[in-house]
Amino acid sequence: MKRGEVIGNGKRIIRIRWIDTWKNMPDGSRGIKSRLVVKGCEESDSCPSTFAPNVSKEVIVLVLNIIASRHWAPKTRDIEKAILQSENLEREVYIQPPVEADMPGSVVWRLNRAAYGLGDAAREAHKKLDKTLRYLGLKPSRNEPALYYMKFHHQIKGVLVSHVDDLFYTGDAEFERIVQRLDDYIKVGKKAEKRFKFCGMSVNTQNNSEIWLGVELSKHNALRTVELKAPPSGRKMLATEEEMARSRIGTLQWYASLTIPDMCYGLAQILSELNKEKNTDVFKKINRAIVKLKQHRDYIHKIRPLTGSVEIEVYGDSAFKGNSSQQGIALVLRESQTNNANLISWRSNGSDRRPWSSLAAETHVAQIDMDKVIHIQNLSLELDCFIMHIQNQAKDNPRQLRQKRKRPGRATAGAASTSN
Repeated sequence: MKRGEVIGNGKRIIRIRWIDTWKNMPDGSRGIKSRLVVKGCEESDSCPSTFAPNVSKEVIVLVLNIIASRHWAPKTRDIEKAILQSENLEREVYIQPPVEADMPGSVVWRLNRAAYGLGDAAREAHKKLDKTLRYLGLKPSRNEPALYYMKFHHQIKGVLVSHVDDLFYTGDAEFERIVQRLDDYIKVGKKAEKRFKFCGMSVNTQNNSEIWLGVELSKHNALRTVELKAPPSGRKMLATEEEMARSRIGTLQWYASLTIPDMCYGLAQILSELNKEKNTDVFKKINRAIVKLKQHRDYIHKIRPLTGSVEIEVYGDSAFKGNSSQQGIALVLRESQTNNANLISWRSNGSDRRPWSSLAAETHVAQIDMDKVIHIQNLSLELDCFIMHIQNQAKDNPRQLRQKRKRPGRATAGAASTSN
């Protein structure tokens, strides 16, 4: 059988290849990890849905706020070869055997389980995890499909979130025993507690239940990369130069979105200028941002314990500049009595719409603000993790926005009470 050939039942034979990557070993050395990967792009259009839920950054930070407030210990585990542990495939997938198998040319293999490279491989792995967690008594969230929790007599006992093959969980001793039973159904790898990395973020629990969230910039390969060599100024960028600039901006924005909020606006401005003019002068601004990032080094975002009544506040602002309008959003949890506050989410980027006026731009930001507030509010009420407080007096309506269209706007909203 030849690659790409269609066999009798109408199924196409998919090619495979070996992918070798360098990996840091537990003893500090570096070794090669090989994976047999299926070229899923060659599969026919009959491939089912490929959606696999993953947890967002703001939900991770919300869970960290729950941990700090309840004085729990955060823990993480990873699932070994999660895709290869999925359930049996419900459809027929045929692949060309690897050369090392020394099979006759007329032989093809049928996959029993998902393999690396298939479009729905991550979804199949999540289905196995979802089935196991439900069997153990955990309940999936209505608002976040990658978040699971357990309650007893309306009291939250523990929370678990998943991101591909990484698990992040916390809870009391009873919940810990239940999570340990995962080993009976899924092969789970190393476990870390109080100090670990999850989704690129470093989690460090202090003795006073305060959690420090950060990124170890000094240990990341991106920081060892030299600054961009700026081409002659005053001319248009070449295609290769533009690709290099966008790649470096993307790396910087990833860092800023995790733990460095004060860099978000400047990077959004650089990207807007790149989209508009494509001038080589942008390289100098990118290099200045790289220098600033290196100066931050191990920047720390502190999460303090919040007790008592808690309010959800969201601040939004928009700068109307026609096609290059900018918008910024920050989401905060604030304790009513002590006024302690924890930043949950922040973003600064170009508007995803083309507003026709500053009123339209600020109204659009207010809509995004309220969507975020409602999402965090519903998730908090579902988990019953905080005593929420109503704060309605600071909401902006279109008339108020029209009156202050000449100055930055701010929209603030509180979560609904648990008694409602």
